[in-house]
Amino acid sequence: MRVEHSVDINVAPDVVYDWLLQLDVNYKTWHPDHRSCYWIQGSGFVEGAVLYSEQILHGKLHKQKARVTHVDPNRCIEFKYLGIHSLLVPKGKFTISSTNSGVRFSEVIEVRIPGLFKLFARKRIQAFERHQEEEMANLKKLLEKR
Repeated sequence: MRVEHSVDINVAPDVVYDWLLQLDVNYKTWHPDHRSCYWIQGSGFVEGAVLYSEQILHGKLHKQKARVTHVDPNRCIEFKYLGIHSLLVPKGKFTISSTNSGVRFSEVIEVRIPGLFKLFARKRIQAFERHQEEEMANLKKLLEKR
């Protein structure tokens, strides 16, 4: 299953990419439920770097680590979740594609939900989708305000 949301932003691709490169600094302004974000291995979105983040989802604090697996500057950043989260959420990516009026920014998260767990996970998935939608709207406001 894929959880994907996109937003059109009236800025150049490098504006979005540069903002992502400073995610450790920008994380808390992206969404009010974001708590902490910093690099524990490497620095910035380079292959092999590991990012630690904390956020509130469905009323609970989630602590996660993700390793950067692929970077195509101004276009795509792919990552793989580490630890216990990787069992249900193995990977994700940010993509930036040019449009006539700016860019389309997308966040895609792969989610694995085994059998019966789907019955219990519906509210959590809905909360995550709502969170992702809010992130997209917030990023648009933040970057277009510059």
